Amino acid sequence: MNGLVQQIVAYADTDAGGVMYHNRYIELAERSRMQWILECAQSCSAIAKTYDILLVVHKLDATFHAPAYLEECVTASTKLLQIHQARSCWQTEIHRDNQLLVTVGVDIVAVSATKKKLVRFPDALVDFLSLRI
Repeated sequence: MNGLVQQIVAYADTDAGGVMYHNRYIELAERSRMQWILECAQSCSAIAKTYDILLVVHKLDATFHAPAYLEECVTASTKLLQIHQARSCWQTEIHRDNQLLVTVGVDIVAVSATKKKLVRFPDALVDFLSLRI
């Protein structure tokens, strides 16, 4: 699984100079992570219903190596680095052709969907996702 998402940089994604806004990379990383989860035959809404948890970003770190420009095709791919009872760590790389543009690291925690309080990841979900690292 790699959560592969491709996108053509549109006018709405850029500033007046045709450079992709930094927040669009974060959004693309989120879409890639969601795609990775879907490739596991899961979905965020199914996880919420099955385990009563929401996957919430706790920490985000982005390193910008080079910009993307208007009408370029960028590709995001995501991998799950680790998952524990308390958090999961993800990394997304965004490329243009073979050039690394941005690396986004995200720590995800679980919040009870009904109680809206921080909870541990259920053992069954940890076991399921651990097999996909």
